[in-house]
Amino acid sequence: MSINMKKSVCMRIGPRCDVKCGTITTVNGYGLMWTDSVRYMGVYLTASRVFCCSYSHSKRSFYRSLNAIFGKIGRVSSEDVVVQLMKSKCLSSLYYGTDVCPRSQLQSFGFVISSSFRKIFNIKTQDLVNECIRSFNCAASETVTKRKKKLLCKYNACDSDICSLFVKDALDELSQLSPS
Repeated sequence: MSINMKKSVCMRIGPRCDVKCGTITTVNGYGLMWTDSVRYMGVYLTASRVFCCSYSHSKRSFYRSLNAIFGKIGRVSSEDVVVQLMKSKCLSSLYYGTDVCPRSQLQSFGFVISSSFRKIFNIKTQDLVNECIRSFNCAASETVTKRKKKLLCKYNACDSDICSLFVKDALDELSQLSPS
């Protein structure tokens, strides 16, 4: 198999993630670089003791698209229109790759949604923000849980030999997710 040296790097995940590693050399004599984060299919994986993803790029993309919408129609249109545009155009960039996200990282998505509703409705109190989020059905934890359930069900139904190795883990995680 040919390795593209411009796109290939090494990264460690596990208890020894911070241990300095020697250079891995390919058959052609090229050395692979060690890094702290890797982009794989649009999801940024980070070197840590447990599997961890970085969603700062997704959040930045979400805020960029929301600010573009808000800058064009912000106070001219109703809040309903802005929220619907946010749901249809911005949330997909925020939620991309969250299917594989560990549950411990989900709290930061709630903050992103809350701050967006604060800006759209120009409100300060968290109770009002939560009510708006509920009424527009934009709760981040529920959306990510639904996405994760959908992925795990597809994964569980797959008849691939590789997938069958991890079916037990998928079923365990699926049973831990709250029913919706």
